Amino acid sequence: MELDNITFEEIDSPAIIATKTVLIHAGSPTLKTELKRLNIDYSKVTKGLNTYFYLSGKEIGKIRVKL
Repeated sequence: MELDNITFEEIDSPAIIATKTVLIHAGSPTLKTELKRLNIDYSKVTKGLNTYFYLSGKEIGKIRVKL
């Protein structure tokens, strides 16, 4: 997904909304507040050049987002 083309739609599932939120706010201080608003906990893991966000929440279960 390109950052310019990310839009939130009514048919998006909670997991898709969480993924789009991470892609939009990754690297900014607003990521923590936006995920807290969605009741999602996260952890950031960097392995070499790859950065992963592990998200967990009641509605989404556990998902991994790779940047």
